[in-house]
Amino acid sequence: MGFFDRRVGIGRHSRVKATAQLEQRLTSEFSWNSASIQGPGNAELIRLRDPLGSYMDYPDDDETNRMRCALEDYNNFISGNEVDLSSEGQAIAVEHNVDIDFSRDFAYRVFNRGSLGFDFGGRFYGPWWQQIPKELRPYIQINNQSTVECDYSSLHLQLL
Repeated sequence: MGFFDRRVGIGRHSRVKATAQLEQRLTSEFSWNSASIQGPGNAELIRLRDPLGSYMDYPDDDETNRMRCALEDYNNFISGNEVDLSSEGQAIAVEHNVDIDFSRDFAYRVFNRGSLGFDFGGRFYGPWWQQIPKELRPYIQINNQSTVECDYSSLHLQLL
């Protein structure tokens, strides 16, 4: 769900944000804090969907443990570095009313068609930089260093 303005080539994902009043009530009545929903915490990093798209339980094995460990290493590496937008990129985001949750700096994997195991899907999801408009990607920085997004035409065909 979201919005895409074809005239200017900018889109937005639909987002919901708690008001200060809701956060205060959650904190006082349920001992909630923003850390309760930020970061991977105890969230499952390897997720399996059934053929209808619902998440399903699965038994861990050497493969799922290996994948989870690799993702934990990746997420720990990312959290030890500063991934941000340059000040110019942040100004463009504000100008186009693009709300970016910079705390979303962790990844997880989703596999589809659960009855067939982990042979389908395995896409990475989660980090904010995957969900920003294409126009903002050139402004991504890691530890205040510019980044480059390489776009290889027909890469999958070339790999075959």
